[in-house]
Amino acid sequence: MGRLARILFLVVTSCIALAISADALAQQERWRAGPAPETTPARSAVDEARRRYLKGVKLYDKEGAVDAALAEMQRAYDLAPSYKVLFNLGQVARTARDYALALHTFERYLADGGAKIGAPRRAAVAKEIKELKTYVSALTVTVDVEGATIHVNDMQVAVSPLVEPIMVNAGRTRVRAVKGPSQNSKTIVIPGGDEITVALALTSGAASVAPPASTTLDPTTPRPVDPSPGSDEPSKSPPYLWVGWATAGAFAAGATITGV
Repeated sequence: MGRLARILFLVVTSCIALAISADALAQQERWRAGPAPETTPARSAVDEARRRYLKGVKLYDKEGAVDAALAEMQRAYDLAPSYKVLFNLGQVARTARDYALALHTFERYLADGGAKIGAPRRAAVAKEIKELKTYVSALTVTVDVEGATIHVNDMQVAVSPLVEPIMVNAGRTRVRAVKGPSQNSKTIVIPGGDEITVALALTSGAASVAPPASTTLDPTTPRPVDPSPGSDEPSKSPPYLWVGWATAGAFAAGATITGV
């Protein structure tokens, strides 16, 4: 193969890889805690959930790998849902600065835990929820066709028409609607604690935003995250995190995951 042919081959291959990656990214769905199952998960699922959870704790506490820890804890919850896992998962999401996910997870924790959660813990989580609400905004997306998938920052979050607003993190946000070969997108800057509506037209290709997005972000300074991997100092959790608490008990041998 000649030099020019090799260059063209590499260019085409790279373009295909990028296209595949972009398409795969667009198909990702934003994780949300599902409802507690009516039946107890299988023992194999409980064992796998325990392994995933403890791996997530290690990744967070020892490695400072917050995103990886979040993925492991999400998987643990999917395998064997327990409201106890939501408490830790919400804290890790907050450290990852995914405030919308942290808000959703903490609210679900209080709803699912109910009276099983002690008053001091409930008060602490309620305070955290109040603060998180200033870091997120309610986004309403209207599309001129039904059945269009709605993506926020390349994560699929809903299908038109929306039944309720989408909670999103404050900051630069790309909103996109897709149905078949038609798609339209709009990039806006959303301040915290606001409500905003984005209209995306797939028939005419026009997009509008009402009201105009503010360029001023929430002034609150995010709290520090864990030291990065490879630090000579041992990893220390921020004051508001207690990832190593007794949630592991939710996956103890013989434990009923849907209970305490």
